[in-house]
Formats: sequence, C-alpha cells, structure tokens
Amino acid sequence: MMSKQTARAPQGFGFRLKVFGIPVTVEITFVLIALLLGSNRRSDAAALIEWVAVVFFSVLFHELGHALVGRAYGLEPQIRLYAFGGLTSWARGRDITPGRSILLSAAGPGAGFLLGGLVFFIAVTLGSRGSLLAKTAVGDLQRVNIGWGLLNLLPSRPLDGGNIAFSLEQLITGNKNGRITQIGSLMLASAAALWAFSAGQYWILMLTGLMAFSNGQGLFLALKTRLDKALRIELDEAWRCAATGDPSAAVSRAEHALRRARSDEIRRESRWILITGLYQMGGIEQAAEEFKRLQALSGADSFRAFGDELDGVRALLFFQAAFNVSGIPAIGYWYGELLIREKRYEEVFELCARPELQDLCGRLYLLLESAAFQDGQYAVSARAGTLAFAREPLPEVAYNLACAFARQSEIDEAIKWVKVALDAGFKDLELLKTDPDLDSLRGHADFQQVIT
Repeated sequence: MMSKQTARAPQGFGFRLKVFGIPVTVEITFVLIALLLGSNRRSDAAALIEWVAVVFFSVLFHELGHALVGRAYGLEPQIRLYAFGGLTSWARGRDITPGRSILLSAAGPGAGFLLGGLVFFIAVTLGSRGSLLAKTAVGDLQRVNIGWGLLNLLPSRPLDGGNIAFSLEQLITGNKNGRITQIGSLMLASAAALWAFSAGQYWILMLTGLMAFSNGQGLFLALKTRLDKALRIELDEAWRCAATGDPSAAVSRAEHALRRARSDEIRRESRWILITGLYQMGGIEQAAEEFKRLQALSGADSFRAFGDELDGVRALLFFQAAFNVSGIPAIGYWYGELLIREKRYEEVFELCARPELQDLCGRLYLLLESAAFQDGQYAVSARAGTLAFAREPLPEVAYNLACAFARQSEIDEAIKWVKVALDAGFKDLELLKTDPDLDSLRGHADFQQVIT
C-alpha cells in the first residue's frame, strides 16, 4: 500500500520563496526595519541597499542554521522574516530531546559565526584591496553575524541563548515549565531595558522591553494557573459527567468553575464543557451562544488546537458538540480525524454524509482508507477508497483499493483495480511486482498479463 502526506503552507505577509526546499516568508516589516536601522545611510543609496542586503542574507543564513538541523531531526521547517528578525517554526515533526533542542537553538548563531569567520578570513586574505563599498559590506557582515550572534546568545527568552538555557533547565531539573529560565529572562531583559533607556538606545529599549513584558506576562499567567489548580479537579469531574451521560451535572460544574476561574486556560475549558453539556441536554441555542463567545475570544482556527489539548474521549465529545452546534466544515473535518484515530470507522461514513462536509469528505475518505488498512480492516478500507476515488480518481487510491481487495482474497476485484490504477497513470511497476499486499494475485494469469 502507498501513503502520501501533504504539508501546510507557511503563514505570513509579503513575498515567499524556497531555499533548499524550505518555505521562506519575507514580510514587508522586515525590509522596513532594516531600512530604519540603516537610516544613517539614507544619503548614500548604494550603502543603504548594501546594508539591507547584508541584513537579509545574514538573518536568512542564521535561520537556515536552525532549519537544516531541525530537518535532520525529522522536523518540517518553515522560516519567517519579520519586524523583529527571523523565526523558524515547524509545520510538522516530532518531539525532540532537550539535548537536541540545545543543538537546534545553537545552530542559528553557529551558522552566523561561521559566515562571519569566513568573511573575516577573506578580508584578511585580500588585505586592503577592494572598493569602499566592498569594505563596508565586509564590516557589516562581521558586525551582524558575529555581533548580533553574541547578543542572541544572552540567556533570555525568546533569544536562542534563552532557549538553550530552557533546555538546560529541562536536562538538569526534569521540569518542563522553565520557570527558572523565565524568571532569569525577566530580570536580564529588565536590566537591559534600563540600560538602554539610560544610554538613549531606544531600538534596544523596545526589543528588551518587549522581552521583559513577554516573560513577565508568562509568569503572571503561570501564577493564575497555579491559583486555579483546585478547579482542575472540578473540570475533570465535569468531563466525567459529560462522558457518562450526566450533562446537567457537567454544565453545573463547568459554570461553577467559570465563575471562579482566574486563568484563561480554565475559562476556555469551562466553555468547552458548557458547549458539550448544553448540546447533550438539547440546549442547542444556549450551546451556540457559548460557541460564539469562545469563537470571539479565540477564533475558529484555534478549535484544532483545543482538540490537541484534550485526550481522545474529551476531544470527541467537544468536537461532536461544536460541529453540530456550528456546522463549520473545518470542525467537522477535525472531528472526523479524531473518529478515525479512535477507530470509530462507521461514524466517519455517517459524518461524511453530512451536507456541510461535501467539500472535505474526500480527504476524510483518504485518511480512513489508509488507517483502516493499517488496522487490518480491509473491507472498510476498500469502501472508503471507492468513495474517495469517485470524488478524485487518483492512481494511488486505485492501487490501494487493489491492495485492500487482494488482502480479502477478492481476486477479480483486486485485478480490476490494478487495471484502473494503471489506466489512471500509476507507473511503479516494480511495486506491483514486489508488494506483499498483492501476494494473493501472483499466481493468476490475468494479473501477470496486466503487469507485463
């Protein structure tokens, strides 16, 4: 059987390009800030353009250091250049150890030091030769890659040095909340902001002030979450009530937690339970009102993240209620993904029959075809694949259908779908000859005739 995965496109504003296959978004704010930082050269257009080019190339080179190491660890990197520099994030991947995280964080400054060192070596080799603009570029490349790289290693989040400190804290203490690093980051950023203010370095003041605010806000939110710790038990009990058919008690406990909550986390989860419980009670209008409140606070796209925070049972309860209350196709699709993950395959077929999901059911059928096959549910896989192929006649889908029927020893049907796959453009004849999923077809003359 074949499998195929697709990646999400990076988000951002501005122009986009790919470097070594890695998506890069360059926002207009990045260029504007580079121009602002080089405003002392505004009377010399060539020098100003040189400066913007140096900043762009150096920041991109730094982020590529992160991105290439992350890709080596199985992550799927995407780069964003924006007002405050560069950011490498991951469209898809897996968790990595704190030790690897240290290497990942150090790779960016390390790439800059490598580039700066190379430029220094070239400058020494060439001596005094070269134009004034070339000498200026050499100096800028060293200042940006080495000077900014050293500043970036300060142990204050979200700088790379702060991320390294956070990973070290995890290694030493085993604690994943990073409170020691967060407190140290707040103190260091606050001290740097005070120095920048006294020295009249207002750009540095803005950056360090934002860093201090970010870490202070994180500590404040952590404090509120800690104060709400007792409500966690109440919410767990509310979920249990919703899961065991007592939605009235679930709603009552959620409303009580919502009134007492100090943190956004508890408020948000209380509303999840309210939507779920009110829907189970038949209070569709009330559930819809709670859904609108939650949507206004967080946005529709955030519902996917909500589900990722919940275990399977709770996520299914929430997404079932949210989709039936809102009718939003994306939420229905995420609900379908959860049903597939929980191996509730028949419910996926019922869900795909909903008119709201007509544009997305083909993708769910593809997921179901693959998941059911891996689970040994070949009849379910064949049913899903047939429906998927009817919506989009892809050769890979037809091939997977042949495998599903072959696994059920439905020889004639399997050979028929092999022919369909070839007619649709399937070209991997070697796979046809060696795939163990098609072993039941090997001794049949019709199959041999098809693949020769």
